[in-house]
Amino acid sequence: MKIFAGWILPLIIAVAVALAAWHSLRDRIYEVGGDSMSPTLTRGQKVWVEYGGTIRRNDIVLVVNPLAPKNAATIPIMKRCVCMPGDSITKLRSMHIYGPAVIPRSGMKVHLDYANYMIYKDLAMKYEDAVMEWRDSICTVNGNAAEYYIFRRDYVFLINDNRADHSDSRTLGPVPRDWVGAKIKFVF
Repeated sequence: MKIFAGWILPLIIAVAVALAAWHSLRDRIYEVGGDSMSPTLTRGQKVWVEYGGTIRRNDIVLVVNPLAPKNAATIPIMKRCVCMPGDSITKLRSMHIYGPAVIPRSGMKVHLDYANYMIYKDLAMKYEDAVMEWRDSICTVNGNAAEYYIFRRDYVFLINDNRADHSDSRTLGPVPRDWVGAKIKFVF
């Protein structure tokens, strides 16, 4: 019994304190607030999310809401990551069929013909503060004629498991990878 009280009990307490500290700094428990990830996740269900981990294809992630006003504090939304930076996809929006297109990655250089202008202008304008215009068969970026655009950020393509809910990359387009804050590790 002295051995247990001497070093095993303090070790158990130290491990419990370390796990609690790790959980409070790195992980969080969230409650599912909507039906966009149904049937995988249902409203009211609890999920344990991990911050700072590697995001992979098919992970369910927490992401900044692309519909929220700029600089507004929002509750993150849950989506499934289906395409990573550099992946090819045939659609960027449900209303317009483009493609094949590539989900941009940092440093990706895109030739600015009219088709690529139509595919990538919203990303460059919304997330990279570039002003793109097409006039008289010439693309301008920030007022200067440009043959190419080089992306500064990585992007991911996110969808809902509830395919009837289109509030995802099918209508909003890809979102910056750095907007993904965490991924779901466990479902309660």
